[in-house]
Amino acid sequence: MASFFVERKECPACNSSAIEDVYSCRYIESPVRDYLDSFYQSQGKIEYDYLKDADYHLCNCSTCGALFQKWIPNDFLSDKLYDEWIDPDAAFQRHQQKNNLDYLGKKAGEIIQIIGYFNLPPHQLHLLDFGMGWCQWANMARAFGCNCSGSEISAERIEFAESQGLEVIPLEKLPDEHFDFINSEQVFEHLPNPLEILNILQKALKPHGLLRINVPDGSKIRRNIKKGNWTFPAEPNRVVNPISPLEHINCYSGYSMARMADATGLRIIKMPIPVQLKYNVNISGLSGMLKKIVRPFYTSYFPRGVCTYFEKP
Repeated sequence: MASFFVERKECPACNSSAIEDVYSCRYIESPVRDYLDSFYQSQGKIEYDYLKDADYHLCNCSTCGALFQKWIPNDFLSDKLYDEWIDPDAAFQRHQQKNNLDYLGKKAGEIIQIIGYFNLPPHQLHLLDFGMGWCQWANMARAFGCNCSGSEISAERIEFAESQGLEVIPLEKLPDEHFDFINSEQVFEHLPNPLEILNILQKALKPHGLLRINVPDGSKIRRNIKKGNWTFPAEPNRVVNPISPLEHINCYSGYSMARMADATGLRIIKMPIPVQLKYNVNISGLSGMLKKIVRPFYTSYFPRGVCTYFEKP
């Protein structure tokens, strides 16, 4: 395993060494191999020669409740995974297919709420999309008149962003206290060192700026990993997607997010319900209207998943 994997001996969310084993399976055995075959066959390929001596090993942090993969791909295997096994052309095609009206309406609603929260003209707001992917969120923010930049490690996505006229800033060159809002959508589950990254992002925030981190819902993982069938997608909730082998190497709880906030000098807040209601968009029919009205209250008091707003004091 030392050839292509790196061992993590502490919790990536809080650095605690109080960890316990939850699940372990060889990558070349079921159900992990079945999952990988199903997951990657539509995206590109997978080369088991790099995985034949490795274990998928899931741990739990007794301190903050985060789940994480103990052995994670090293830089070489990560590059192979994201640049070769996941076909960039196929990924771009999926991006285009996803750009329907409902999806774009959701992104527009997010941007409108951010503008409403700060109550400033859009041209006065500086936003960053960390892990920008194919620029959907950043382009939507720019369409509303916000100043928006992106940060990304994929060469193909950086090239695409620059072709769209989007400013791309490497993580190590983010300016201090520059951004009013930083968006990080489905990124922190992939990071080997999330606490270190969070600290860099908080330095890039202006005082009273916001950082939004949205990661997969791992509330059912302990039940789902006991199922014999991990085939993707075997069920609507995609069974073990929040702790997907190789890619989703971290799975956070609300408490683990709170510990990360404390460690980096941030505080967790909720998007005010009046802002959510006032700037609600994409309402379709009576049932859609009722859902949009009820959802801000429901998600505030009965949250599903881990969508967290951090504020820099």
